[in-house]
Amino acid sequence: MSTDSSHNPASVSVDTSVPLCVDLDGTLVAVDTLHHTLKGMFISRPWLLVPAALALPKGRSGFKHRVSQLFDIDPTTLPYRNRVIDYISAARQNGQPTVLATAATMHIARRVFDHIAIFDELIASEEGVNRKGTGKLDAIRERFGQSPFDYMGDSSADIPIFAACRRAILVHPSASVRQASGTSFQPYLIIE
Repeated sequence: MSTDSSHNPASVSVDTSVPLCVDLDGTLVAVDTLHHTLKGMFISRPWLLVPAALALPKGRSGFKHRVSQLFDIDPTTLPYRNRVIDYISAARQNGQPTVLATAATMHIARRVFDHIAIFDELIASEEGVNRKGTGKLDAIRERFGQSPFDYMGDSSADIPIFAACRRAILVHPSASVRQASGTSFQPYLIIE
């Protein structure tokens, strides 16, 4: 296990048959994109909070979908993690397929995907389907079957994915992820 202070992305050993799946919120960017979108809505168009709130009975995926319909996130305003981008870019340059795999809505994920242009594929939440935790793992398995994959994430929702992947790459991991690491899964790399 190493940290980003001793890690050189250009020296990443890559198996070009193993995809690198990367989380968005808290991993690729230092914020939760839903919270970022709601904050932007509150500041510039607060009247949209009422129709957004009316979608709460539809559950988390319905609410996220409605918020992304009402307020378009600007991907250039997101606080990207440069070391994560460097790692992904190096892996991709070395031939490893890269996948943005997120619980964010497809609309938000597509905006980020198109803006940074370092991913080959995209997995995201759809209306009625929240790709968080085991839902994201199911989507990865649906796409790649039982083949090995590497996963880069940060939160406790990612623990089942870390436990199922070949290489667990932790980015600013939460306390619960730190606690689970070494027992539920063995970290390959920790990027602070």
